[in-house]
Amino acid sequence: MVKMVSEGAPSIGGEPAEAPGDAIDELPAALDWALGVAEAEGKPIVFLANFGSIGGPTDGTSAFSRALAERFGPGRPGRVFVTGTGDDGGHPNHAAGPIAQGETVEIGIDKGEAGPLRFEMWYDASDRFTLEVVTPQGSSGPYAPPANGARDTRSQGGAAGFTYYHNGTGTVFWGATNGRRQVLIDFVGQTGLYTVRLTGTSVSSGRFDAVINPARIFPNTDGNRLTGPAVAPGSSVWYGATAEVNIAPNSYVHRPSYVDVDGVTRTNQGDGAPAGELWPGSSVGPTYDGRLGTTVSVPGNVNVGAYAPRSLFATIRANLLLGGDDPVGTLGAVSGAAPVLTGIIALLLEANPALDAAEVKTLLQTTARADAFTGDVPNPEWGYGKADALAAVEAVLGVGTEADAGTGLALRLAPNPGPQPRVRLARARAGAVRVGVHDVLGREVAVLHDGLLVGDGDWRLPPLAPGLYVVRAVTETGVASGRVLIVR
Repeated sequence: MVKMVSEGAPSIGGEPAEAPGDAIDELPAALDWALGVAEAEGKPIVFLANFGSIGGPTDGTSAFSRALAERFGPGRPGRVFVTGTGDDGGHPNHAAGPIAQGETVEIGIDKGEAGPLRFEMWYDASDRFTLEVVTPQGSSGPYAPPANGARDTRSQGGAAGFTYYHNGTGTVFWGATNGRRQVLIDFVGQTGLYTVRLTGTSVSSGRFDAVINPARIFPNTDGNRLTGPAVAPGSSVWYGATAEVNIAPNSYVHRPSYVDVDGVTRTNQGDGAPAGELWPGSSVGPTYDGRLGTTVSVPGNVNVGAYAPRSLFATIRANLLLGGDDPVGTLGAVSGAAPVLTGIIALLLEANPALDAAEVKTLLQTTARADAFTGDVPNPEWGYGKADALAAVEAVLGVGTEADAGTGLALRLAPNPGPQPRVRLARARAGAVRVGVHDVLGREVAVLHDGLLVGDGDWRLPPLAPGLYVVRAVTETGVASGRVLIVR
């Protein structure tokens, strides 16, 4: 286990203080060090990065996302990276277009918190938007759009001060390679109502996506929010979770409340949602480039786990369920859900250390469960549904959940996952047997054998589309079955 610090911590219980770290910049070196340890030990490895907030290019093109793609993904066995979607859902923090040529669209900002507030917008390289910034003290602009390859920077002081960047392609922040243009405004002044006014000067696509940070269901105040008709749901996943090779869980409510070590009943922000419902703070998709953004959902509010005795969390009595030398406390938000999924992935890698991140993602998606809370899946809120640890592990092991001990059959599927696994069937006595392959809807898509089987059977699955299938061996005495995952 390797610990990486992003927010820092004070000195607790004799442990030295931890300074905040720049997790994004330092992560590639940390990954390479840990990957080297795993390689030297000859073991698979799963990473969990529990940090990140709304903003940045949520399309997988940032330097951070590309660093992940270089180290994980198809053809890199035994390496998996997990970063939760974020805790910025359930709040009006996303606005979206389109905007027509000559049209003016206003994005309202209710700055309810003291301190800095960042407005960030991305739009197509072929478009040109003129911007005006309206603060409680007056209007600034309009500012003409710069050419691609150029940047317009401005600064406004005073009680409603701000710093303004309008970046053409080639000058955008985050090292993004998405070929889009970027507007970034840091408001550093007073609370109040602000407006960013967009005018389509030259429009081809007209699509824009804008967010503010911070804007989340914490703290228990109105905080910061976007207002006006341009406010749109979704697209609150943080950019680090949108790497193509990342596995991005969100959180659903496991238990709405708990009783702390002092006998006080606690309900954290958002946990009043019914058990089984999505935690409102879970960031959700889609990504700016149209992907779901969420892989699967995992119980995260409220989970219970062991605390390190000399940790900062162990000093917060409202979090504790059990004190003493072995404290036990609560885990919540997407940062409470992501470790659960990381543990599931560790089990999958223990069952098959050769799995790569793409295969693990497919396993989780094809074995996830839908229910009345998730609705039809996949969708940007729940991904492919609620993660099913047992089903995912059984899919790797080829274990049949419907196996009947009275069949006298032994079914083995290997390699699983694989592009074209073999099916081996051992039978204690001769007799008729039908061996079929079924898709997730129960439809039979192939028949491997139908008739008398005297000895053992050995077949290779026909070429099938990637996904989860069930192999069923049916005899006069019962059924044996096993899940198999086809990957390319």
